[in-house]
Amino acid sequence: MKKAAEQLNAMPQAGRDFSLVEVWIEHALTKRLPKVNVDDLRNAWLMLLTRAKLQRHHKVRRDELSVREHMTRILRRLATGIYVEFSDVFNPLAGVPELVVSFLAILELAKESLVQITQNEPYAPIYLKRAGAN
Repeated sequence: MKKAAEQLNAMPQAGRDFSLVEVWIEHALTKRLPKVNVDDLRNAWLMLLTRAKLQRHHKVRRDELSVREHMTRILRRLATGIYVEFSDVFNPLAGVPELVVSFLAILELAKESLVQITQNEPYAPIYLKRAGAN
């Protein structure tokens, strides 16, 4: 015990062997932001898109779309008697359901022989014309 006490006493002690000094240094710290590269931004954007897709809700609603009304609209469009390109009959901004109903209307008009559908050669544009118009 005495030997352990002597070894502890031999160690430097604050206040006996040295003095404690406190120094106050006022220093303005600058906040360093991490560097961001293009891949980090791309990954963050893709993560946001993925989360947005997961949060998107699909709402099913019933739209009242009449094939007959679309048939009438198409016949009015073809009233001039000139050929109209197939894609010009459709309104792509109207949405998929309206595109489908317009396509069904064209098929119904062709079935009733009210429109002529022609194509000059394979892969060429398809044209519509009101039947009986010269």
